[in-house]
Amino acid sequence: MTGSFPLGDNVEVAIDAITESAKSVALAADPDDKRVHSALLLAYEICMQAADRDEVNGDRWTFAALAIRQSYDRLTSELPEGHAIIRVPEIAPFAPGDVRALLSSLISQLVALFTRAVNLESLSPWRRLTWFSVITQLDQALRELS
Repeated sequence: MTGSFPLGDNVEVAIDAITESAKSVALAADPDDKRVHSALLLAYEICMQAADRDEVNGDRWTFAALAIRQSYDRLTSELPEGHAIIRVPEIAPFAPGDVRALLSSLISQLVALFTRAVNLESLSPWRRLTWFSVITQLDQALRELS
């Protein structure tokens, strides 16, 4: 359904949300930080909206969204109840192609954060395994978006 929505400044709203999320992730040192969880949920929401709008690559957006959601679910499944209650800003309709590169950059930034944490032997081996699983899922999302 590409082009059937009035885009106007909506692309800017999506771009601003991704940019702000990237800034927040840059400040996070802990993969279990709510800013990281929020970035994952934002990436998921953007992919799902893009899947609805991109007639040509909708399936790739859907697969990317599912990989991101699986990474989020895996990441939060062992955390205490209520730890990851996050509200993602509502994103108005946008043209999927306009956010692909920026969204891929955000996901790459998340992969780098999780990779740094996995390599810290002083952290919990169980969380490190979880984070490694998250990296695998996010790598899949990046492949879908490339």
